[in-house]
Amino acid sequence: MLFPENTPYRVPINPFRGKITKGLGEKHQKALQDALGSVRGPFLFNTEQPYCFNGDSVSADISTDSFNAAVTTIIAAIERGYCANRDPNPLDASDWARLSCAILAAVG
Repeated sequence: MLFPENTPYRVPINPFRGKITKGLGEKHQKALQDALGSVRGPFLFNTEQPYCFNGDSVSADISTDSFNAAVTTIIAAIERGYCANRDPNPLDASDWARLSCAILAAVG
């Protein structure tokens, strides 16, 4: 990710183009590292009360307790996140992709 000051192209009236001091460059590098570090931070989501699930509306014979158990399991997997160079993950890369697509499709 490039900062506006580091854009590879030059435009005559680019308001972001200016002289970059060594200190400013280091500050940008630190900000980028902090941002990248927080991307892999925990999701930290807590449900305050169980979801009221009505399986009849989707022709599913699932109790509210079973539905909430599934929700909790998915939230736990998302909170753990996927980072291949870290402790064991609950899902591998392809399963993460499948889960992400399913959640996006469901939300959409």
